[in-house]
Amino acid sequence: MDAAILTEELGWHRTGWAIRLGHSDSVGKVFLSDPSGKNADLVSQAVGDKLGGVYSSPAELLGEHKIQMAVVTMAPSRMPDAVRAALEAGAHVLVEKPGATSPDAYAPLVELANARGLLLTMALMADSPVVREAARIVSEGTLGRIYGINYLSMDHQRWRRRHDFGWVFSRAQAGGGILGHLACHYLHSMRRIIGEEVVEVTGFADVVCGEPLEVEDTILLCVRFAGGAVGVLHSGYWGPTPYQPVETEVQSISPAGALIMSDSVKPALLPKDPGSAQSRGFRLWGEKGCISANSDSGHFTLDLQAGLEGGTGHLGEPSDRHIIKRWETNLSHAVEPEGEDPFFQAFLDAIGGEGDPPNSNEDGLRFLEIQHALYRASDTGRIQRLAGG
Repeated sequence: MDAAILTEELGWHRTGWAIRLGHSDSVGKVFLSDPSGKNADLVSQAVGDKLGGVYSSPAELLGEHKIQMAVVTMAPSRMPDAVRAALEAGAHVLVEKPGATSPDAYAPLVELANARGLLLTMALMADSPVVREAARIVSEGTLGRIYGINYLSMDHQRWRRRHDFGWVFSRAQAGGGILGHLACHYLHSMRRIIGEEVVEVTGFADVVCGEPLEVEDTILLCVRFAGGAVGVLHSGYWGPTPYQPVETEVQSISPAGALIMSDSVKPALLPKDPGSAQSRGFRLWGEKGCISANSDSGHFTLDLQAGLEGGTGHLGEPSDRHIIKRWETNLSHAVEPEGEDPFFQAFLDAIGGEGDPPNSNEDGLRFLEIQHALYRASDTGRIQRLAGG
């Protein structure tokens, strides 16, 4: 199949998508639409001889070539027009999150894709090993009735470089802040793990860094699922987050409890251990046990309760027959060869009729509905009930 990349000067992951297209045996020619002209070299390096031409607009590209799929990545305010053009040309579309600045702008695209039997897959990735394992355990009923899930995701202080990010910190062009282009993955993970739809939304979407930002740098998203379970997603540009090795001074505690920096010890380069800060991970509780997972280190723990009935014990404490059985493992990400990606491959396979797409056409719309329900809840202080919930 022939493919198109519809982008502009700044589009999320445009290099990564180009590399995947370049490495895929399913993809023939790759055509680029970029009015800025600044991505031609990087796309050329990624796809090599597959590059079939560079154009200044989607209309120009689609008018000259019949493509079977398109990757659309640009400001959310401009993505709907590009997505519609690709769908009307008969192409399946992989669209970067959040896809639009509002659910109202995105819903007609879902209707169009469904009417034409095309895929409209938003890049909401939730396929990490710990998410898959938790979803399996929940679906098999191991935890019994699910009570709730708490998800934590902290990123570095991106707002410090906001002047380099163009449209990303513009409310009119991006539609929102950290939830729209980062925490969206963890919200989608929560939906995958619980296996139910979100029906109610409340919480806060705020700027807490003290800078004059137009969009939120922090969210505290609280949801209720259709089966009654509740969930909390806490995400922020709070940093620092130890994705890479960090230099540190050895510290000690004075008798008064204050931190003392040792002048006699040189900074030491610590091995990568992102799990020490639990910067991304979740805990999930059910009537029969709980799961604790660190998305960075892959550490995964399952605790199951036994002997809950009878026995003696103090009021408010477990009985002497209360037993916890624990399973622990590490589910680290497999290192994929350059250009290979299970999410992208699932999208290509679905185009060829081999399996389901990684996300349904409706998944992207549901995310936008939840995102903007949070904004309304934060502004009004009122719980938002979603349509269809």
